[in-house]
Amino acid sequence: MTAKHTPGPWTTDPEVGHESVIDGEGRLIADCAIFGHGFKRELNVANARLISAAPDLLTALRIVQVAAINQRGLDFNLTTEEWAVFRAAIAKATGAAA
Repeated sequence: MTAKHTPGPWTTDPEVGHESVIDGEGRLIADCAIFGHGFKRELNVANARLISAAPDLLTALRIVQVAAINQRGLDFNLTTEEWAVFRAAIAKATGAAA
């Protein structure tokens, strides 16, 4: 099963202090403006920045996966455990089994 998500690019929203994530149409993806419990604006902005990178990170993982499978001259001498982490990240992002 491949999970569908709002297509990228995603960015942080400057109109709300970069604490929210929006898509290319300006629609809200995530609101990271958490107040209380020790959260600070810097942490909210960092969380929004990380979330906004999600579509790009998934694309990068898929590019490396294809390159590794095709052995396109890159050194992919990863351990079994490292490949498991790699596959698990893609699975988590897509909702597929690892």
